[in-house]
Amino acid sequence: LEKMDRILEIDKKNLMITVEPGVITSKIHEAVEREGLFYPPDPASLDSCSIGGNVAECAGGPRAVKYGVTKDYVCGLEAVLPSGQVIQLGGKLVKNVTGYDLIGLLIGSEGTLAIITKIILRLIPLPRVTIDLLVAFNEFQGAADTVSA
Repeated sequence: LEKMDRILEIDKKNLMITVEPGVITSKIHEAVEREGLFYPPDPASLDSCSIGGNVAECAGGPRAVKYGVTKDYVCGLEAVLPSGQVIQLGGKLVKNVTGYDLIGLLIGSEGTLAIITKIILRLIPLPRVTIDLLVAFNEFQGAADTVSA
């Protein structure tokens, strides 16, 4: 799927991006940030991992604590089933609650149920300010209490 590496559309009005599964995650970050938008999931391998792999694994990253993981941003998928049937799931809808959650079934399935060929991701506005913070704790419990507060 590495040849399926195109960003098909950045929809600024609806805060969505449509991509093929071979797009490298950092390329999505760069493309949407140029438009003043933000795709939060940031796996450690974002400079080499593909968005299709992220969906197949339900990747997260350090920002997952605040923003969530890949599954929280997938709005639609096109996939090929083992039978060869091409299916379209979801779309550019923020809320799609009818029927079974087949998108949720495919996310994290590691490619065992279908081959994902197109992905629609939800975006958010680019944060105006970001701050890196390092906090040291003498004991693990203090860190755990702070994170859960």
